[in-house]
Amino acid sequence: MPFYRQGVRFRQLPLAGPQHGDLKQKLCIKLEDAAPTDLTVLTDQWFQDTKNGANVKSGNNSDEFHIDKGDIGIHCSEVTMQGRIKGEGRVYFKFQVRERDDSVDIDSIDSWSRFHGGGQNNLWDLNEQGRCNNGENRPGVYLHNTDKNNNVFKDCLKHDGIPDLYESTVYFTPELSNVSDGGGNGDNPSGYPEYYGADAWPWDEDMNYHHTNRVWQPITEEVYQCEVEGWCNGSPDAYSPGTGYAETDNNPNNNAWSLVPREEW
Repeated sequence: MPFYRQGVRFRQLPLAGPQHGDLKQKLCIKLEDAAPTDLTVLTDQWFQDTKNGANVKSGNNSDEFHIDKGDIGIHCSEVTMQGRIKGEGRVYFKFQVRERDDSVDIDSIDSWSRFHGGGQNNLWDLNEQGRCNNGENRPGVYLHNTDKNNNVFKDCLKHDGIPDLYESTVYFTPELSNVSDGGGNGDNPSGYPEYYGADAWPWDEDMNYHHTNRVWQPITEEVYQCEVEGWCNGSPDAYSPGTGYAETDNNPNNNAWSLVPREEW
């Protein structure tokens, strides 16, 4: 309501309320190389207003998705989290990467970004825990967002001027170098020697397979027994156990190798 002092008219204005920011976050896995095995990814995200202590965590922000062996590139959670922070806060994220149907993490990260709600534009600052994948194609994490001037950032730095509800995406590249691809690298449960394969052919005569010799085939993860010596030592393109083009006949008598039932290993 207006008031007067010494003939000058003033108008009272309401005091500005506390500034707030509206956040939007998505979580994605980024694979630089093909997945060596079937993977399961567990994600979670929540946010905290550090001024008033409000901690907003909901089961609706948790997710689980799968990545098949051989897949590469970007794989994202279907959950996009939105919320509001009055002033200072933190936006949390968590990734757990496991082999399919396993309960042990191959790699994980559990961290947060500092968030300052500055009205319509906000500050994001990723805490990468010393694992920044700053465009260097290595295991680690980075934040992808866009500011009010349409500048795009893909790094672990502090950036201001990120508009309300512009999506900020956390990308995590897990460390998978120690995961076996089932290709015979010490992952042979059979006890039989591994089939020589194309890299060794033609092999020396003293290495030839003989009738009833058994081999582990890493491609199919099965054991095969040599039935026809001449064919067993032929070109792997044709006679590789279980995979050669001459080894797919429905009549086992027409194949060089026979499949050994697992109970006989």
